[in-house]
Amino acid sequence: MTTIVVFASSFVAMSALVGFKALELKDGKKNITLKCVGLFDRKAEKLISNIKFRFVQIIQTARFLVLVQVKVIFKKLLKKIEADIKSKQTVLMGQKNIINKGSVSFYLKKIAEDKINNGGGKIEESF
Repeated sequence: MTTIVVFASSFVAMSALVGFKALELKDGKKNITLKCVGLFDRKAEKLISNIKFRFVQIIQTARFLVLVQVKVIFKKLLKKIEADIKSKQTVLMGQKNIINKGSVSFYLKKIAEDKINNGGGKIEESF
C-alpha cells in the first residue's frame, strides 16, 4: 500500500510540473510555481556538488586505509606473531646452548673428526 501511495504522489507531482512547463512554453513566461521551483536550482546544484565532494573524500580515505594502513597493520601483526613464536619456542624446545666441555660438544667433535678421517659420514656415503 505504501508503494502505491508513494508512486501516486510522485506521479501527481511530476504531472503537475510537466503541465506547468507546458503552460510556460505556451505563454512564453514563467509561472509562479516554476519561479519558486527555479529558486532551488542553485541550492540543489551546490548540495549535489557538496555531496559529491564528500563522497570522493570518503572513497579516498577508505582507499588510503585499505592500501596503506592495512599493510602497516599486517606487518606489525606479523612481527608480533614472530616474536611470540620465538618466545614460546625456547619454552617448548628448551635452550640450545652448547657448552664447550659438555657431552654434546664432545659428540659433535667426534662426528666432525669421523667425517674428516673417513671422507664423509655414513649418510653421505649412501648417496
